[in-house]
Amino acid sequence: MEISGVEAGLQTAGWLQGGLDAESIAAAAAMRGVEVTPLGRYSHGRMAREGLQLGFAAMDAKEIRRGVRELGITLERALTLKGFESSAQVLARRTV
Repeated sequence: MEISGVEAGLQTAGWLQGGLDAESIAAAAAMRGVEVTPLGRYSHGRMAREGLQLGFAAMDAKEIRRGVRELGITLERALTLKGFESSAQVLARRTV
C-alpha cells in the first residue's frame, strides 16, 4: 500500500497495489475490527487506481498501531492468495 502524504488532517488515502480490490480489502479488514472505506464509493465512474480512505481522527496512538498492524495482516493475506510471496517467505529466502 502506498500512503498519500499526511501534512495535517483526519484522514489520508492508501493506494492498493498488486491488483487488490478495495471493496474486498475493506470487508476483510472489517472482520479484523478495522474500518476503512474504498475510495471508489466517492466516484461516479471507474477509478484509475484502487484505494482506501484511512481515518485516524478519534483514535489514540495505540489504536492506530493496532489498526495498521491488522490492515497489514489483511493486505499480506490478500496478496498471498493472489500468488505473491509473504514477508515470512521473503525473509526465509534471504536467510538461506
